[in-house]
Amino acid sequence: MKFIRKLIIPILFYVSMHAVAAPVAPTLSYSVEYHPEGPVAIVRWNDVPGATKYKLLYAPIPYTGPDSIGSIDILAIEGHSIFYADLWEGAAFYVAIQSGDETGFSEYSNIESIVTTSPKSINLAGNWTLKNFKNNCGINLNDGNVIIKQLGDYVTISLPNGGSVSGDLNEDQLGVIGNVPMIDGSADMLIEIFFLTVTPGSNDLSGYASWGTYGVCSGESQFLLSR
Repeated sequence: MKFIRKLIIPILFYVSMHAVAAPVAPTLSYSVEYHPEGPVAIVRWNDVPGATKYKLLYAPIPYTGPDSIGSIDILAIEGHSIFYADLWEGAAFYVAIQSGDETGFSEYSNIESIVTTSPKSINLAGNWTLKNFKNNCGINLNDGNVIIKQLGDYVTISLPNGGSVSGDLNEDQLGVIGNVPMIDGSADMLIEIFFLTVTPGSNDLSGYASWGTYGVCSGESQFLLSR
């Protein structure tokens, strides 16, 4: 028994020292940004004193077992505890992170769910018809077909005769800005459009537009978009 006692005590001491030496777990946070090229997940965590590396872990939602867990090793650089990931509409992952050093890795951080679906129920994507747009500046923009693309809350509108505007959907309003060509081929006209009424499931959008280029010409018009 004395021999066993002498053997166990050093082992417990080593395990205890090993646990104490390992870094503490970080705290993780995230955000999702929507861009024309697709959604981008931004994962952040706090710098952990003594950490020389981090391990970012991710698994699909719904979780399908340990074999579905992936990991990415990240070198610890103070002040650069951030990771960017290009995702796609409808992506869904659990994420967590561990800090590590030469003794091993910490416990898991908090586990977060990243889901890249639109936070709004309004979906404007599709083909629309522009009606009743009037201008006095020679803008090459007539009534006609309009194509709207939407990724999350980011909306791009391709206008008749060329040109496009884009911006973010905010509650029941859409503010967009872009360039529209002039009929005579001169410099594009800066156009700013605010859709005043955006209703889920509606087949009509009433809008208001204003435009101008360096004081050469400016104007405004009300119009209608219909599906």
